[in-house]
Formats: sequence, structure tokens, C-alpha cells
Amino acid sequence: MVPTMPRRSRKSPLPERLRRLAAAIEAGEFPPIVLPDVTETLVEWEGYVASFAYDPGAYSDDLPNLIDGQHPIRTWCDGSCSPNPGAGGWGAIIEMDGRRQEISGASADTTNNIMEMTAAIEALKRTPQTARLAVTTDSQYVIMGITRWLPGWKRKGWRKADGQPVLNQGLWIALDELNQSREVTWEWVRGHTGHRENERCDELANQARRRLNRRQ
Repeated sequence: MVPTMPRRSRKSPLPERLRRLAAAIEAGEFPPIVLPDVTETLVEWEGYVASFAYDPGAYSDDLPNLIDGQHPIRTWCDGSCSPNPGAGGWGAIIEMDGRRQEISGASADTTNNIMEMTAAIEALKRTPQTARLAVTTDSQYVIMGITRWLPGWKRKGWRKADGQPVLNQGLWIALDELNQSREVTWEWVRGHTGHRENERCDELANQARRRLNRRQ
């Protein structure tokens, strides 16, 4: 599955979709447990489109299907490493079927990029195949790799533009396979700016790393 990226549009369908959303809520088509997350998802999606399209007035036709009554699957992920390379941790949040799950792990000898990728892989592994979901990360390495660089790497036999082997090839293959079997929208958020889920994933990653350090 080719990752979807926002399409620029001079028209703004969001107000109409909000009206449809309000009508769906009034008709009782959304379980109460997902209602608090609906507005948040729309707001985050608006920021995502602005970040990638560089046009605050542009909205994407790829808005997650909240209107049709489907439970959106959302995941957030982050990794950390201190020092880099050195001991690292990863953390992720999976929101699915009205429930939220937090997961984390650590490695004694790793890099920040490996932890960022591991967080995304572990989050995707916990979602159903063929699922339609959004993955949010603050890693430009993950975002650029999965949405732009990966096709070229594969065509060139897993070599970069300079002819050197792609680092972390095994992880990229694993991430690509998970991505191909799902309809994934990849979202980037700037780290350490107060984004609630991103900050929580960072906390989970650092907690896992500190637990590992205490055991050694």
C-alpha cells in the first residue's frame, strides 16, 4: 500500500463534514466513548495538512473516515536514545475500538533512529491487517523514509543515492511489509512542543530506557 499524502485543495470541505458529523452524533451513530476524540482528531488532522501542504487553508480529502461511523485507529510513537548511540527506549500508543493501549520497550545498545522505527513497527503490529489508520511520529527519518525514500531504495537494491547500503535495512523491510498490508496515513508532529500523545510516548520511551539502565 502506497502511503497516502495530503492532496492540496483550494476548497475547504471541513465545514460541511463538521455539519455531517454533528448530524451523525445527534442521530446517535457514534458511541459516547469516541466522542471526546472526534474533535481532537479533526484538529490534529488540520495541523497535519498545514504542515505538509504548507497551506493553512488547504484540507485533505484523505480525512480519516469519522463521518461514516467507523472507529478510527490512531497510533502515536516515539523513540529516544541517551547517549546516541547507547541505551534507548521506545514508546507507542494505540487507540482502537474505543480503547487505548500503551506499549514500550528498550535496548541496551541502539540508536535513536532504530528506536523511532521500532516504536512504529510495534504499534503497527498491534493493528489488524487491512486496517485503515493514522500513525503520528516526530521522526523525520521515519516519515521521509516510509513516504519518499523507500521506493528508490528498493529499486536500487537497498542502496542510497550515494551508492552506500541503506542503514537499518531489516527494520525498513519489516516496516514496509506492515505498511503495505494496511492503509496507513503517516503524520509528522514536531517533538517536544506540548503535543499530548507525543509527550506521553516520549515519557514511555524514557521510562523504558531508565528501567533497563537500573537492571544493568
